[in-house]
Amino acid sequence: MPGSSTATVAFASSGLVQRPRFVKSRAIEQPPRYGEKPYKQLVEEAFDGAVLRLSQKLRLLEEADNRHIRRGDAIDLITATRHRLEKKFSIPRPTKMGMFLKHFACFATAYLVFALACCAIVALH
Repeated sequence: MPGSSTATVAFASSGLVQRPRFVKSRAIEQPPRYGEKPYKQLVEEAFDGAVLRLSQKLRLLEEADNRHIRRGDAIDLITATRHRLEKKFSIPRPTKMGMFLKHFACFATAYLVFALACCAIVALH
């Protein structure tokens, strides 16, 4: 199909830039009734510093289900709160290189202790 290839080339060469689409925000939950706390407040209170225990997370997800809040929206709110609190408490996120160096240092230390123990055993005989 020669016509479709020229359209693709023309589109690619036109230099069009795709911009992010703005999505209209929607309410996550209905306004609380009967003195209930808003779900966002429950999420913020469940954190201990910047840490959210698994049992608390499961309780929050169960409460979201009871309030007819979509699970994805509840997880997004929990994640956004965690990121905000990590930034507030300045908790560095572990990098892959940092984790590798920590594991390598532990391995090297254990290997060195083992090698020295073997040398000591051989020297005593």
